[in-house]
Formats: sequence, structure tokens, C-alpha cells
Amino acid sequence: MKSTINPINTVAAKVTEGGPGAVTPEVIEKANETVKNMSGRYVEWTTKYIKDLRQAYLILGKTRDRKVLNILFKLAHDIKGQGGTFGYDLITTIGDKLCRLIKRVPEDEITDRDLEYMDVYITGLEHIIQTRTKGTNDVLSEKLTELSDAYTKKHTK
Repeated sequence: MKSTINPINTVAAKVTEGGPGAVTPEVIEKANETVKNMSGRYVEWTTKYIKDLRQAYLILGKTRDRKVLNILFKLAHDIKGQGGTFGYDLITTIGDKLCRLIKRVPEDEITDRDLEYMDVYITGLEHIIQTRTKGTNDVLSEKLTELSDAYTKKHTK
């Protein structure tokens, strides 16, 4: 005989309909309007983040310093986190792939090949933000997935 566990729904007791802080169609509309107003500045912010990402990458190429690699990861993570919100789905996709790549770089050595893969992703981010390419691009996405798969295969032998 199977027994079923039915957890108590404590959220329902904490959330009420109406009143202060309730999510209403008006609140959703206001949030959407705020995002719309911020979207013009998104390109400006992201351009700066990508320039910082490129600069960190260049420093990493000279120093192979793990601390710089961590800065590169944080920048890539910040970039990927906002892309989809503003319609730049490929920024999120490529930023995620760059983050995953950085996480797989062996602790003991940052190789020229690792840097080459990173450069491809950073160049992709630069291209997308310079051309204001919103949405998805199946061809670019497919090529970057192939690149990511090749890198993963190399590091998981």
C-alpha cells in the first residue's frame, strides 16, 4: 500500500487576495512599464559590462590569475542575468555558456585553448549588443552550442 505525503500549504495562509502588497493587474502593468522604461538604458549598461568583461579577459590572458577569472565569471553572470528581461535572449544564452565554460576551467591551469573559447563567447556578446540583436538566433545559438559541447567533451575525458 502506497502512502502519499501531502505537505501543508503554508504559503496560502500568508498570501491574501487584495490589500497592501497584493499582485493586481495594475501592479503587473506598472512593473511592465518600469521594465520598458529601463530597456533603453539596458544597452548602455550592458555595453559597459561587456567592455569590462573584455578588459578582464585581456588581463587574464597576460596573468592567468585565478582571481581575474573569478571577476570574469561575475561579469558574465551579471550580463546573463538581465538579458532575457529586456528581450536579449542570446545575451542570456551566451552569458550562461561563458559562465559554464569558466566553471570548467581546470584549477591548476588556464590554457590558451580555454582563452580561445572565452574569446568566442565574448565576441558573440559584443556583436549582439552592438547590433542590438533581440530575441534568439537559431544559427548562432546552434554554433555556440557546438562550441560548448566540444569544450565540455575535451574537459570531461
